[in-house]
Amino acid sequence: MKRVAIVGAGLTGTITALCLSEACVAVDLYDRHDAPLLGASGTNEGKIHLGYVYAMDPTLKTAETMLLGANSFRTVLSRWLKASVFDAHISDPFLYAVPKTSMLSVEAIRFHFAKVSEQARYLAPMAMTSHNTRPRELSRAELAEMFDPDQITTCFETDEVAIDPLVVRAGLSGALNTAPRLTQRYKTSITAIQKGQAGYQLTGSCEGLTFTERYDAVVNATWHQRLKLDASFGLTSPRVAIHRYKCGLRTTDIEIARHLPPVTFIVGEYGDTVSYGNNGFVSWYPAGLLSQETGLHPKRDDIALTHEQNNRLIETTLQNLHRFMPGAGKALTSDPGKWEVVGGYISAWGDRGIEHSDSELHGRYDVGVYSSGNYHSVDTGKYTLAPLFAAETAARILA
Repeated sequence: MKRVAIVGAGLTGTITALCLSEACVAVDLYDRHDAPLLGASGTNEGKIHLGYVYAMDPTLKTAETMLLGANSFRTVLSRWLKASVFDAHISDPFLYAVPKTSMLSVEAIRFHFAKVSEQARYLAPMAMTSHNTRPRELSRAELAEMFDPDQITTCFETDEVAIDPLVVRAGLSGALNTAPRLTQRYKTSITAIQKGQAGYQLTGSCEGLTFTERYDAVVNATWHQRLKLDASFGLTSPRVAIHRYKCGLRTTDIEIARHLPPVTFIVGEYGDTVSYGNNGFVSWYPAGLLSQETGLHPKRDDIALTHEQNNRLIETTLQNLHRFMPGAGKALTSDPGKWEVVGGYISAWGDRGIEHSDSELHGRYDVGVYSSGNYHSVDTGKYTLAPLFAAETAARILA
């Protein structure tokens, strides 16, 4: 029986492992955390991007890539998640609000949204979208109900939705626990991957003990350690990667969640809010960006906040969102103790942050599965794309 190692139990690694397990492949799933989906895959807003937020990419390549992900997201995950997940744990369609300080003009954003919605018309019935493919610009009266007109120029209602990452995590964790031929190996750090005479050798450590294992195929589905492990295998890239440790806030207070509208502010260093019904997520980019550095990998695997830093992040996030969106006051002026700071690393190509108009972070289409023999390195790019690339990775191994 073929043995496959998957390094990284985020959304991509988890789905790849489940696909291979069902195809009678013996899989070892490794992660440095003590459970799956505890990194960025479980601590983001769960938005299924269609490409609206990437209005700084005039080629529309990012939107085309995101639409492929949205088209396959539910189809792939429906193998392990019940239909009720997609019925009861999806947000309302997202509003895109344009601050007066936006890096892009309203005219340019309006033009971009029209182009994306035109392409979204061709999404399949199972695609993760509200299927209302014509963005609607809010009237001045509607705008004033939610936003501060002195801060926000206009707002568009779109067909984008989000799915609750906590529900996805719970469903996939249960599937992992019952999957045949699948061994979950957590609290384990993989330090090197090498090609041997017969397959591939992994070197790692678990609870202070070093080990080596041999496999017929390896999937590198890590994120901020991906390029470092690629380099240990002998794969290098002349491109520069940027690693950002981003945090947001999650609440399980139902009263707060029901007053949170699904909103994203564009284009610049702003934030977003979303409710899944019984819990919610918010972020404010300048407050939640704890670290940003370039290189093969960041200097630290995790960033811990003091109690004071934690409270300051919560207060700054809520205050700035309320400044833009006073209409959601019941949620954004709530007790800071009802919010939890969550976050993780997001890695992408580029050498500068989103405050620069020429930053590569304004596009996310140069991503996917990179293979060398039966070594597969997956640059997921966005949560939206994880099921698409996981299925492709599994197909390559099975072929």
